[in-house]
Amino acid sequence: MWNSMSRKPGAPWEYMLTQYRNLLEDQQISSKTAKGEKPEINSVELWKQLIMRLQKNEYSFDESFYGNLDDFSLKVAYFFHASLQGIQPMPEALATIEELSKRGKKIALFADAQPFTLVHLLRGLSLQGKLPPLSELFTQECFCLSCREEVRKPSASLYEKLLERFEQSGIAPEEILHVGTRIEDDLAIARNFGMKTVLFAGDSLSVHASKAQVRHSDTKPDRLITSLGQLTEILD
Repeated sequence: MWNSMSRKPGAPWEYMLTQYRNLLEDQQISSKTAKGEKPEINSVELWKQLIMRLQKNEYSFDESFYGNLDDFSLKVAYFFHASLQGIQPMPEALATIEELSKRGKKIALFADAQPFTLVHLLRGLSLQGKLPPLSELFTQECFCLSCREEVRKPSASLYEKLLERFEQSGIAPEEILHVGTRIEDDLAIARNFGMKTVLFAGDSLSVHASKAQVRHSDTKPDRLITSLGQLTEILD
């Protein structure tokens, strides 16, 4: 890609990063979301636009190997996020999901996500053992992912859509146990919608919860856990 970029002072990756950030900001500003909602920008579409810009400057890729423009954009976005964030499952993640699924619990993904996030997740879980079919791990009809709904947390409409999907399975808000690492812009909102909440504090890098939030009656989670395996005890 570097050879097809306009020559600017500095390293090519710096110029590419600037283009990425500018395009991301433009899409966030132009997004048609309701007031108070936070738009989710599809990273695949963003990279597709960047690649199309490069193609105007004689950039090309091997479609016989990478697929068409949509396929290639997906691969680039996947690689970008995997390199940017890194992926590693928390201890007991796969074992906990398998155990709860065997007990008949409906397990859904409710997250800020991209089109390739599920692949990231499954690749991470596969490090802990052989994966059964997806349907034996999760209840896919209850999934609520930001890339599909075009809004991200803490948008209220995202929580409403999650509840609608569980309602179709005959599950009321108070029967849902929402596990997360952030109180203010996630668990507290789920609590306001009537869900039970669990603060997972097993990863100091991802947990966002002050002592005041943990104790305050309006934001206090129903349970606090430090290992995912504790969920099998809570839901016994």
